[in-house]
Amino acid sequence: MDTDYLKRVGRYIVTALLALGIIVYFGYHIWSTFKPDVKTEAVFQSTVTKAVDVDGYIFRSEIPLSANSGGTVVPSVSEGERVRAYGEAAGIYSSADPDTVEKINEIDVQIEMLSSVSVDSTITLKDAAKIDNELYSVMTQIRRALAKGDSETANNLRAELISGTNKKDILMGNSGNVAVRLSELRTQRSALVSQLGSRTETVTTPKSGYYYSESDGYETLFDPAVFDGADYDTLKNLVNVTPSAASNAGKIVTDSKWYTVCFVDSGIGAHMKEGQWRNITFAYNGDITLEMKLEQLIRGENGYACVFSTTDMPDSFEYTRVQPVKIAMAEYTGFKVRISDVRIIDGKQGVYVLDGSTVRFRLISIITDYEGYYIVETDPEVEIPEEGEETEPSDQETSSEEKTYRYLKLHDLIITEGTGLYDGRILGK
Repeated sequence: MDTDYLKRVGRYIVTALLALGIIVYFGYHIWSTFKPDVKTEAVFQSTVTKAVDVDGYIFRSEIPLSANSGGTVVPSVSEGERVRAYGEAAGIYSSADPDTVEKINEIDVQIEMLSSVSVDSTITLKDAAKIDNELYSVMTQIRRALAKGDSETANNLRAELISGTNKKDILMGNSGNVAVRLSELRTQRSALVSQLGSRTETVTTPKSGYYYSESDGYETLFDPAVFDGADYDTLKNLVNVTPSAASNAGKIVTDSKWYTVCFVDSGIGAHMKEGQWRNITFAYNGDITLEMKLEQLIRGENGYACVFSTTDMPDSFEYTRVQPVKIAMAEYTGFKVRISDVRIIDGKQGVYVLDGSTVRFRLISIITDYEGYYIVETDPEVEIPEEGEETEPSDQETSSEEKTYRYLKLHDLIITEGTGLYDGRILGK
């Protein structure tokens, strides 16, 4: 074998590997020079609401309805439908088939929801958003019921979910005209009612109002009439009373105005005033928010009782007597800045931003903190100085006393990750 040839080949291989290593070495350092060693996040304006979490107790003007004869109660009107004084609200049937009654109830739910839609089926973005909120609310209630093992409630809510989906399909033009669909549902209902057999009693209403087929025993207990002259202890004791037995034929709600009673500590109550309007968010209703008026603010030894009211009665709203609510206390609008990104330079609070390839320090004026962020002023009422002469410091985060800084502005790129930062640093150097 030619040893000289092998030596030449070996030299070529060694030389090639050495050259490749040199290329990789210098290439890495060139890449490192131009590679950004920071991560950034653009500045946008945000609005946040600070709220207090409490229990809300629902009070309504209600009259329980009773049937004298035993049997199955079958509503004659949709849930929550207005009935005239002495009008028919329900019928009592002695031998009604449970499956037939369930089908009637499902149809009533669909009729109720579709009746809120205009006959011409005109839809706007607001209408679509409202339907989506209704569907989300029902799904939330179903998930909550299943989590508690309450399959009966979950099954009852299924009709609302189906109805809501049909309602959206109709509005979006996928299932024909609303009026036609309502006519079909009413025809189906009449056919099912005819299968119930003989009616033993008709339930009528003593006053005009909104009929609900279920009673919970709180109708006479959580009566708005108790607010007249009530003190803190009276209301606090009242909400802890065990209700009486529920009536067997539903109830009539005689007033569209209803109330939510909440108890807050003294620090929260001190920032409230009677006559104010507050946004109240109801967790059991898909976090729907209603604007409610603070009718009464009753001070007690351990805090305040707040009596809020509204005449808004949203479709499919769940009036569970006790439910978690959020009371909006304040709303703030500004730039949202992570607390962890804030630095103190020359005794001033601010953040580092990336301006092209240059690191700059921008001042912030903090309004409040919220869940790990600061909300800062978008337009501080101070004289914003011109950018000072930029001099590269000898080490990190130092600056001369004469240097001035501008305030953070919309679309600035806040540096959220990076090392060796200082005002005036040019990345890559």
